[in-house]
Amino acid sequence: MVAGYLGIPQVIGHLVHLPNWFEGFLHPVFEPAHHALATVFPHPAEGESLEWGLMFASVAVATVGIFVARYFYKNRPDLPARLAQSFAGPYRVLLNKYYVDEVYSAVFVRGLALGGGRTLHAVDRYVVDGGDGEVRPGLGANGIAWLVRDVVARFSDLWDKYVVDALVNLIAFTLDNASYVFRSVQNGLVQHYALAMLIGLFLMIGAGRFLLGLY
Repeated sequence: MVAGYLGIPQVIGHLVHLPNWFEGFLHPVFEPAHHALATVFPHPAEGESLEWGLMFASVAVATVGIFVARYFYKNRPDLPARLAQSFAGPYRVLLNKYYVDEVYSAVFVRGLALGGGRTLHAVDRYVVDGGDGEVRPGLGANGIAWLVRDVVARFSDLWDKYVVDALVNLIAFTLDNASYVFRSVQNGLVQHYALAMLIGLFLMIGAGRFLLGLY
């Protein structure tokens, strides 16, 4: 009731000599839009009679409602029960306040809050993580972990064991066995070197005679 005096209508403000404090408080906020008033409201506002009529009509409706309620629940308490039976549908709608609380609970509380929480948990567990919380084939983080651990890691282990290590071991095996051949040639005996040089000389002579036809 006290807060209502912050926005006293203009028609009453003239009578009680009180300004509309709320309108004056908001006036600087809407100052940039004042130039658009003529465009938005091209017709002048109705006279004070319309405003008085609306105020009296709202007060009259409230007053009639008070007297009707007093008559129903004070003088004739049997009428509400009979009306509730005759108009069961509208009665239930009004009794449950248009089911606003029920709709709010279903949509926001049990829907977006509880149900949405379960949905987000399911999305996180089965889509983001994947594999129902276990590292196994699937999408998501657990699926990638399975792919890295059970596929990529094993393939890397096989590649390292049978390709990289095998190539290194093959080179070592080849050089190790070739060393026996080189050791048999380079044995440190001069007569063997002289024999090798003599054999090479005969091979060169034979190549020049029979292959190149030099003489």
